[in-house]
Amino acid sequence: MKFNYGGQAVIEGVMMRGQRQMAVAARNPEGEIVLKTEPLQSGIYTNKIMKWPLLRGLVMLWDMLVLGIQSLSWSANVATTGLLLPTVILSTIDSAEETRVDPSENPKDAPKAEEAKEDGDIPKWAMVLTVLVSLSFSVGLFILLPALLAGLANDWFIHDHLISNLFVEGGVRIVLLVGYLWLVGFMLDMRRVFQYHGAEHKTVNAYEAGAELTPEKVQQFTTVHTRCGTNFLLLVVVFAIILFSFVFTLLGNPPMWISLPLRVALVPLVATIAYEYIKWSAAHYNNPVVRAIMKPGLALQKLTTRQPDPAMLEVAIVALERVLLSDDKITQAHWDDQRLRLPVRPAQLEPVRGESGAVA
Repeated sequence: MKFNYGGQAVIEGVMMRGQRQMAVAARNPEGEIVLKTEPLQSGIYTNKIMKWPLLRGLVMLWDMLVLGIQSLSWSANVATTGLLLPTVILSTIDSAEETRVDPSENPKDAPKAEEAKEDGDIPKWAMVLTVLVSLSFSVGLFILLPALLAGLANDWFIHDHLISNLFVEGGVRIVLLVGYLWLVGFMLDMRRVFQYHGAEHKTVNAYEAGAELTPEKVQQFTTVHTRCGTNFLLLVVVFAIILFSFVFTLLGNPPMWISLPLRVALVPLVATIAYEYIKWSAAHYNNPVVRAIMKPGLALQKLTTRQPDPAMLEVAIVALERVLLSDDKITQAHWDDQRLRLPVRPAQLEPVRGESGAVA
């Protein structure tokens, strides 16, 4: 089975996920590229049951939240304080498709027991709180608010449940998503994150095209990618519109105290359906019908990506090449040669969670 590499943009850097490891690279105030690598050892990623259709979408959603927040926290600390991080040996790991490394079988790949917790990592209680706040904000803004507005419209002047659910609630939900992405793009810090998002896409596109991973070569590729998380967000919104319209029209539009909790309960199902669809559509992108259906999602990426500069591409290349090294996709000699041109300062290892289906 082909493995799809991907990751996300972070503060002044890029996080990439491989089959065995994640790697996040960020520039510190001195202009150095600081690299942190961590094995993906959590049971929810190694258990075969978690790779079943529908369940793997929940794993991906969990990964986007937890691993993404941890990477953002670490990169923000590096970008603002220029951490002096101890150097560790980054060794090559034997690789096989859709497998994970067992530290008990290869001690080199396990985190060193004597290494202390790295500055900038979020405590567990703070991580749980951050995830809950993020989820609450997203569900409240994109799920509950449109439903409340549609309910008011239905009470006042529409009086047609299907039209209210499909066009009013759905229309508000899409406007909120597009408007939110458009507005945050005016923030200076977010514009730089969007540039790193573009660097991530260009680097993955270049790798998948078999191009040499140098800033000059990578710069020639597009900032748009079929497996982008922006596509995923749009698909979640669209599938929510379809599913909610069907369910609540069928139920005769129950009162808000029933319909709002039911919408929240349906969100995991919507997310898993969206995940399965984005994997399928990316695999069948050569089909002209699929390309036409995917155009809105690709167009929306224009709001969340910007053209990166060569220095940003260097960071993305380092992150991707590190996970490629751990998966035996490049040799240790190639990695060493690249580091002569793009030197990095390694960071401590500390196991966190990660996802193998990798949305770019």
